[in-house]
Amino acid sequence: MKLEMLIADTKFITGNIKQTSDTIEWDSSVRDKIPKLLAHIFALWTLQNAASYFEAEDVENKNSYLLQPHAVQVVSIFRMFGIGDKKEELRNNLVQIGTGEGKSVTLGATASALALLGFDVRCACYSEYLSRRDYNGFLPVFNALGVVDYIRYGTFNKLCEDIINRNGDIRRIVTQIISESSHNAEQNIQHIERAKILLIDEVDVFFSQDFYGNVYAPSASLQDPTITSLINHIWKQRKPNFNLNHVTHTDEYKACCNRFPTWVPLILEAVKDIIYDLHNFEAHDYVVKDDKIGYKEQDTIVYNVVYGYKTLFAYYCEHEKGQITSKSLEEKISISIKCGSFSYAEIPLQFNYIMGVTGTLETLSESEKQIIQNVYKIEKNTYTPSVFGANNLIFRVKDDIRIENSDDYFNVIKKEIDDRLVGRKSSEKRAVLVFFESKQKLKEFYESKALETIKQSVAYLTEEASSEEKEATIKRATTSGQITLFVRTFGRGTDFICYDRNVATNGGTHVIQTFLSEECSEEKQIKGRTARQGDYGSYSMILLDRDLERFLIQTEDIEDVKKGKAISIRPNDAPPVNITYDTLYDFLHDKRNILFNAQLKLKLKLKVTHFKLQL
Repeated sequence: MKLEMLIADTKFITGNIKQTSDTIEWDSSVRDKIPKLLAHIFALWTLQNAASYFEAEDVENKNSYLLQPHAVQVVSIFRMFGIGDKKEELRNNLVQIGTGEGKSVTLGATASALALLGFDVRCACYSEYLSRRDYNGFLPVFNALGVVDYIRYGTFNKLCEDIINRNGDIRRIVTQIISESSHNAEQNIQHIERAKILLIDEVDVFFSQDFYGNVYAPSASLQDPTITSLINHIWKQRKPNFNLNHVTHTDEYKACCNRFPTWVPLILEAVKDIIYDLHNFEAHDYVVKDDKIGYKEQDTIVYNVVYGYKTLFAYYCEHEKGQITSKSLEEKISISIKCGSFSYAEIPLQFNYIMGVTGTLETLSESEKQIIQNVYKIEKNTYTPSVFGANNLIFRVKDDIRIENSDDYFNVIKKEIDDRLVGRKSSEKRAVLVFFESKQKLKEFYESKALETIKQSVAYLTEEASSEEKEATIKRATTSGQITLFVRTFGRGTDFICYDRNVATNGGTHVIQTFLSEECSEEKQIKGRTARQGDYGSYSMILLDRDLERFLIQTEDIEDVKKGKAISIRPNDAPPVNITYDTLYDFLHDKRNILFNAQLKLKLKLKVTHFKLQL
């Protein structure tokens, strides 16, 4: 069958189904199309990636060159679509698929099918890098089927942008109202929208401190020569005792008020914020690259985020150092107008249905499960078996965790690297991946005396790296003898595929985690960077004792656990109990769960308070 005929037949299966928020068609006439539709989508995906298959001649097992879906992936999609359920209806639901076992393929095929069935699909991921990678991986299918306009991949921030701007560019509308002193801002013509489905990639990340309980607060930038003069004056006159009274008596402030006479209260509030951030901007963490100020967002650096006027004054500061050009600075001088606050927690409720795949469904806390069930009405969960059978990860909870003081911490990490680099055969080398909590911790270790003797052979990867650098470092990380340091964000979703037989046959890649994750799900993800797809691998922890203080863990507690003494533990909203732990790991696990659940309850309380205040 020619590819064009396959594409035409795939589109013909669904016909012209229309799905709107008010009318969703999901009867047997629609459901019965799904098996055949998925077969065609996967056939198209396989053939589009079959170049190696057609080039391979006179080789054994030629079919191994074909990308083909596993039965678990197909069943996962059937489960998301309700196929085989008693009522076979569309419902909010989540599916657990093991790390490294094809979540991106499952999401891509699901998005393709839903778009052909008349839905508008949003795939939300925590990482811009991974989201772009997964989208590009299935883009040929989307293009061929003509559904590109109905499928969007992006981070949760991008998802917020899409929703708040769907009826027009909110920033431009706000700026236009103020600049023209008119309420007749442009409005988009309302169109009949498709019913919307949200596909979430790794649901546990939604509950992290970056999202759940926080708000997305977009702002518009108001620019004018009078505003430029005012802010330039404030920067030049900056002193510790510089205050609002000094500004309001200047000619620059008066000129600005004369330019926007109906918005003087807004300008006054802006000046208050400007003065506050002028005295505090140096304390915030930013990155200077390519004539721009950027910020870390998961595993990448973003340049479309600002932190009040701290970002603007970072431009001024770096301009004086010669790191930012005059042109780049001038483009950023403006007054910020807040366009509103949008709760991340409310975003999923804007969709008709919520579906998703995750590698960590079983590790969610009881508090998270309750929120998923009660707030988002996700009552159906599916746990799929591993595509590759039993997991071959070696992690001995009694022996593979060490807690060290600051004097020995780096030296012990270095010794662990040396020990784990040796394969089953002493002459063969494995690969070692070391994950750090932050760029600062990574750099401290990289520049330490402990690493001095092997520093030249050690690579590292942080969020600032380009996509090309990330791809090259990740690919090289699993080769024999390679030692690579990573910040924690690369412990999620990054495909460390081992093609080196010397590594694979000598115990596989070893992963060292140098911090205790607040969420069990993150730890599981980091473990999942090795022993992937049936390969062997191992994992260990080297922790710094003072880092554990935020979990309310004292050195005395650690020693008591080692000696087999009972420890007083106070679960959330419960009286304390004395527990004797078999291993340090069990104790650490309980303490982090107590902290995480307490933080989640506080976020939920703040979310409710914020909602009441808005009412």
